Amino acid sequence: MPRIQPTRPQVEIVVWLAVFLLLFCLSWSFDWHEGLDAFIEKHHDYPLDHALLALNISGFLGLIYSTLRIRDLSREVNRRLQAEKNVDWIACHDTLT
Repeated sequence: MPRIQPTRPQVEIVVWLAVFLLLFCLSWSFDWHEGLDAFIEKHHDYPLDHALLALNISGFLGLIYSTLRIRDLSREVNRRLQAEKNVDWIACHDTLT
């Protein structure tokens, strides 16, 4: 039985999830949120909370964009595979008969 090779979009999804889970676990185990809150309170004169909020929002939007891009790439690969099958069929069949 031939082994099924994962497509690039599938690999990218797995990599994204692995990076997210790794960062989540590191953040949870080292309690980065509490340290970040203390740092923001200590330097309250600077707009660090706004900058971090903008960074979080842009990261979330990047994740959404990546998800949409992976979906579009997957659809394009499927369209190209279908077009190749159609070309192979046309090459082997006579359209007049």
